[in-house]
Amino acid sequence: MSIHNQILQALQDIKELPIFDKYRLILKDKKKLKRSDWLNLRELLKTDFIFEVINLDLSPRENKIIGNCIKSITLKNPNEVLSVLLKNRNYCLLESLLHKGIKNLNIDLIQPFLLEMIKIKEIKLNHLILLETIKKKYPILIEEEEIKEFINKKWDEKKGRWV
Repeated sequence: MSIHNQILQALQDIKELPIFDKYRLILKDKKKLKRSDWLNLRELLKTDFIFEVINLDLSPRENKIIGNCIKSITLKNPNEVLSVLLKNRNYCLLESLLHKGIKNLNIDLIQPFLLEMIKIKEIKLNHLILLETIKKKYPILIEEEEIKEFINKKWDEKKGRWV
């Protein structure tokens, strides 16, 4: 293969990189995106590209940046995004979506998800942040007795568990 063909092949491989990899490369070198990149990412997330992004395996920092983008835009189909986030168990992005307080959101899907989340023995900070957001924005979801009990529990340092 000639050098000319190798260069053309390399350029074609670069063009075929997924769109979000551009932002990943920027975030490897810098703490946050430039304003122009941030605005471009917001515009991309307003389209169906959001489904590609939320199905990726994202780092906590990437989750936080995309979550902030989600908080700042109006989604075309928030119920579909919600169902994908519930399926993927992405607590950080789910919290960002619920933080917006979207009026026509189908919250019936969240109740079984919360019950399942509470039954997990290892509760993480993302779970607690999600529960706090739900308590503030969607108090109707906390009607279930098991969820009320869990939210009212306190952490016991001596026992190392929720009591």
